[in-house]
Amino acid sequence: MRRFTLVLLILMLLFLCTSSADVSCLFICSINGEEISEGQTCNVHGDEVLSIMPAEGYIIQNVQIAEWTDHYTYGPEDHDTDTQYDLWAYPADTEVLLTVTVSASKGNEIHVATQRYRLFYPEFHEFSFKEAADGVTLVGYNGNGWRVDIPAEYANKRVTGIGEEAFFNSQFLTAVNVPESVERIGQYAFSCTTLMEISLPASLKAIDQGVFSGCDFLKRIEIPEGVKEIPAFAFYGCEKLESIVIPGSVQAIGKSAFAHCWRLASHELPESLKEEFEKSRGSDLRFPMEWQQLNDMEGLQT
Repeated sequence: MRRFTLVLLILMLLFLCTSSADVSCLFICSINGEEISEGQTCNVHGDEVLSIMPAEGYIIQNVQIAEWTDHYTYGPEDHDTDTQYDLWAYPADTEVLLTVTVSASKGNEIHVATQRYRLFYPEFHEFSFKEAADGVTLVGYNGNGWRVDIPAEYANKRVTGIGEEAFFNSQFLTAVNVPESVERIGQYAFSCTTLMEISLPASLKAIDQGVFSGCDFLKRIEIPEGVKEIPAFAFYGCEKLESIVIPGSVQAIGKSAFAHCWRLASHELPESLKEEFEKSRGSDLRFPMEWQQLNDMEGLQT
């Protein structure tokens, strides 16, 4: 009897060890193809893809993923049998605790395991440029910094322009310094960002339609001498805009340029533009058509 009991205990221990081993290696995680280990701190940027691969012989039945920071919690989200997950983007210097729980089957058994990873998002700035007749134009930006200093040169050429939608919908952007080399800013270049302040150079000669539309946190701005027009929808929907300085060089203000700028109380502008300015503050549109189309393409809710 004692011998039978001893054998039974040994068999139970072997079963538990085997189950524990199975659970401990139930799945492997990688970010953009690079395997990560539990407890490891990984440096990541935005637009990262987490991949989950089951151990040999296992079939994933369910995946749950949660992300924790000091300020936010996302999840846990149920992803059924999906094995790829787009990680959230975070501002610079954010630490994230990523928890992955997987249930997987092997034969008639279901095993569940949880692994935890630490992610760190260092500050990064990526600019895209395109050659222009008088230098280069900044046409795209990807980054997570709060403050962006746009370079004055790229490949030994002056940065003379900021292109259409270059910073559109940048999530963490709050302050931008535009260098003295820039002469024009394209339409919707800073639209729908969290921009709070921007320094425009004396070299600036033109801004295009909707350039700052939907910048909900922009409070004040000074247009430099040399700009000749405030185009249509330029500051449309800047609900927190309180003050603006418009120089004497400006000769026209476009349709709905200041529509839905509810807090705009302080404005310096030429006497000849006061009537156009007041007209530009009214609009029977909820959104400019072009802005609506841009938001639709980005999948944003308006």
